[in-house]
Amino acid sequence: MSFSRGRRRSSIPRFLAADLSGSTRTEALRADRARIREFIRSPLSDGDTLDPFAAREDKEYVFAPDRGAALAYRSLFGVALGSGDPIGERDQFLDCLRQFVAQSKELRLRPVIMLVREDRLEFYERLGFRTLYLGDEAILDVASFTLDSPRMRNVRQAVKRSANFGVTTEIIREADIAPSLVASLREITVRARHGQREEGFSAALEEPFSVPQPTCLVAVCRDRTGTLMGFQRYSLCSGNKKLSVDAMRRVPSAPNGISERMIYEVLQWSRDNGIIELSLNFVAFRKLLQNLDVASGNGAAARAIRQLNPAGAPRLFAFTNKFRPRWVSRYVAYRSLSDIPRFAIATLSAEGRLPPWVARLGTHNL
Repeated sequence: MSFSRGRRRSSIPRFLAADLSGSTRTEALRADRARIREFIRSPLSDGDTLDPFAAREDKEYVFAPDRGAALAYRSLFGVALGSGDPIGERDQFLDCLRQFVAQSKELRLRPVIMLVREDRLEFYERLGFRTLYLGDEAILDVASFTLDSPRMRNVRQAVKRSANFGVTTEIIREADIAPSLVASLREITVRARHGQREEGFSAALEEPFSVPQPTCLVAVCRDRTGTLMGFQRYSLCSGNKKLSVDAMRRVPSAPNGISERMIYEVLQWSRDNGIIELSLNFVAFRKLLQNLDVASGNGAAARAIRQLNPAGAPRLFAFTNKFRPRWVSRYVAYRSLSDIPRFAIATLSAEGRLPPWVARLGTHNL
């Protein structure tokens, strides 16, 4: 898709766009998204655990010239905000990024790509991008994961505690979930938000069950009476060889340990179904958190992180680190230091962390 300045455009040349109806542009975008889903499913793509989130309905796409790779993006506050690396065939990533840069320049947008994987930085450096560390993604290797280790004591105790409470779990494909259960799971989503807006853009799908995701995997948790306590949803990618957490939701009254229990059960399911790795979470500024006593430290950095609390990073890091994951660093790729302030505002807007009226201003690329 060509970039738009506040309004969506199809990938059809701009000089024809004025003659196209809204329905035609919608059809073009739908065709682009179908191609993206082919990339997500294909075992031949250079798959990344963020790939499933490229299919969100608030994203558009820039393709390599022969459509073998694409970059998902959204334009906000004068920034063409790329969401993760290109998706598709690795040998076409560079051409895809060239298209992204060229079309950004044409429409006077600043090209910025967030959550770039460390082993792909060379593509961006070849095109003159600078990079800045953002945080780390937690990866669990399914084959080697075990609770039978002293280092896994906290997770092992949490799983056992949930069993003592009579908690049971069930793993279901979203396509197989009964409508009545979908309604109950949506209610949990609303309760878990505590009246706040749903967040997510770069590493999440839309609000759970608001848009059908038939291939997603859902872990459902109930107490000993059969009452729903929570759920987790996972997206498949890389030819159904990898899983990425999309959402974790639980009711406030749920017993401790159910989140760990569901993750453990999904790992067991994964081992039996040919999954090789599970992406658990992205933790902003993980390296800094690991080296600081954020909970009680008196240093300036520790105090700043407690105050800013980006996406609940300190608490998220403490939970995720219990699983002893393999950490994969992610970066933002940008052209100029002057892009950083706009990138920050565009990211906060896209992720749903700014008031709606501010986000609406951003669609006009002020």
